[in-house]
Amino acid sequence: MPPGAVASAPPLPPVPALFRFDGRVAWITGGGGGIGAALALAFAASGAAVALTGRRAQPCEAVAERIRAAGGRALVAPGD
Repeated sequence: MPPGAVASAPPLPPVPALFRFDGRVAWITGGGGGIGAALALAFAASGAAVALTGRRAQPCEAVAERIRAAGGRALVAPGD
């Protein structure tokens, strides 16, 4: 394989078919930004209710509002 080439892999099934979290709760630490916020949104999109924890409540509340606006359930529990 030439330098910089990427090996092809078989296609993956759609993400919702890979995992569903309906009826479960995902507790995300650092949920106010970055990877934590991305995980919170992904779990919510997969059917989980999401509990967000972070040192600052406002960024977590912003992520929770995005989840709620999309029809999901979210709770914020600030902590350090």
